Amino acid sequence: MKIINSTIILYSFLFIIISSILSAQIKFSGSSQLRYGESKTGFNYSESLINTNIRLDKFTIWSQFEFSKPPELGFYQDGLRKIRFDYSDGPISLKLGDIYEIWGRGLVLNQNEDQSVDFDNGIRGLYFSLDKNNIQWNLLTGYSTLWKSSPTYSGFNNYSHNYETNHSVMGTNIDWYRDSFEMGLSYLQSREKHTLPSWNFPDTVHVVHRILGGRVTYTGPNFELFLEYADKQSAGYNDLDFARSGSGFYANITSFLQDWTLSADYIRYSFAHLAPDAFTRWDFINNYGLALDYQQPAISNLLHSTSLLGRISHQFDFNNNLGYQLDLTGPGIFGTTLFLHYATSSRTHIWESRPDYTWFKTNNDSWLPIKSAEGLPYQELYLELNGYAFSDRLHYVISGANTKDVTDIFTNKYDEHNHLLEYKYQEALTIPTSFSYYLSNGININIKWEYQELLRGTWSYSDSSSIVKYDSLKSDFDSYDYETDVHTERPKQYNHFFSIGLGNAPTWSVALLFDRVSYDDTFDPYAIDTETFFETFLGNFMSLENTWAAIEFVYNINSSHRLSLMYGSQKGGLLCSNGVCRKIEPFTDGFKLELTSLF
Repeated sequence: MKIINSTIILYSFLFIIISSILSAQIKFSGSSQLRYGESKTGFNYSESLINTNIRLDKFTIWSQFEFSKPPELGFYQDGLRKIRFDYSDGPISLKLGDIYEIWGRGLVLNQNEDQSVDFDNGIRGLYFSLDKNNIQWNLLTGYSTLWKSSPTYSGFNNYSHNYETNHSVMGTNIDWYRDSFEMGLSYLQSREKHTLPSWNFPDTVHVVHRILGGRVTYTGPNFELFLEYADKQSAGYNDLDFARSGSGFYANITSFLQDWTLSADYIRYSFAHLAPDAFTRWDFINNYGLALDYQQPAISNLLHSTSLLGRISHQFDFNNNLGYQLDLTGPGIFGTTLFLHYATSSRTHIWESRPDYTWFKTNNDSWLPIKSAEGLPYQELYLELNGYAFSDRLHYVISGANTKDVTDIFTNKYDEHNHLLEYKYQEALTIPTSFSYYLSNGININIKWEYQELLRGTWSYSDSSSIVKYDSLKSDFDSYDYETDVHTERPKQYNHFFSIGLGNAPTWSVALLFDRVSYDDTFDPYAIDTETFFETFLGNFMSLENTWAAIEFVYNINSSHRLSLMYGSQKGGLLCSNGVCRKIEPFTDGFKLELTSLF
């Protein structure tokens, strides 16, 4: 969203405040966040975010100011960024300004702002709601500018988006609920102005998206069932070789049996059928009419909070994905709590490549995940035990994950006697652990250790007349020295993350963090690498090759103010949140400061 420069909104804002001062009691609250970072490699940022809430009887005013030159991620901002007026009176509520709403599980509409990945799909407009006699009706209308990043468009970098689309949006939603049942029906229409790259002047395509969805929820004595279906139709230019209309289905059933909880999710999103190569599948600029950014439905893989698992997060494709996940929670051994997670997914079709490197689908729609590499399968098994020991003074979390992911496919070519298959493959064994021990007088020792064996590279398979000619992996971690003509094979990368901290809850804590890889495959020969005095000191006791070290201090000044300071280096990598992924650049030889306040 761009900064608001409308004097009309500001005058309205002041008018409502002054009027309400004379007639009602004001309740004011808010929060502020100051973030500053500076590194010797030139990556510096300074951003301030202020949120305010003013409650005036039946009115609420929410505003957000941002002063960032530049922010850690995103555009320069200087002034009022967002504002919303809320009015509520009995069954009627009205919102005017920046709208964020969710209908069902997001197959039609799911809006949020996630600054960690610089994602924002909010709409500036009007939202009306009427809740009466077991029926809730919503009406939404407005416009928005959505920003994304693409290496195929000019101005690409990893810090701010470089491509925008403009949308005029209208939608309505109705929910009926009684006793154990709830039913909903949603409709959303977006008129999109989509810019196509051109050698001379960019061409603009006008695309109309219409999404109709329905859902049902039933809550029983020991289980809950949820089903949602959405049909999407997109119309515009007709010069593309794939269908721009499709559907999505999501189902969840959660059952409760004594101390055990079992949850199962099934998804089948088939909003657009794009060729499986990375250049086509993620090219949302030239392939317009895909799943809308307003659609952020549930995903079928676990979002991890640990460092090493987060870096190999599965990049979810909302246009075409088929899969399920199972979660089991209950009592484990020695008084622990057990959490078991299994997830698997793939595309809905297998694709083959022609001699001219174009692609075509070879089978009908599948309703179960495809296990062969041609379907880009993903699979993860995750086990976690957490519990307490030594009279509850020790809290521990011990977990392990086995992850297998075909991320891209390059070739899947058949002829009368031969088959050639090449794809990008990633497999990892990851063991995250966490221990916290209470000493006395509020003092705690916290230790985190994560270990990972990562195999990643290009897998090539070929057979002739059913006789396998080769079936092997070329690792991404292999290296070749052209001066000495030495080829070093590294089948796996061995990664470690370790932190040890001391704290006095809830006042302060200090922690040392170490992030090490056996081989840095993201090495940039033009990057400037400097060594902090902190790393120089640590180098007297340990090797710091391919290691990022930092010290972090957190101090709760009081219940309303929190100060955080980090000094050192941090490894970048992939960061994913609810299916949206961004590459985060490393932070080398610098410090980060963050001050959070509530008022």
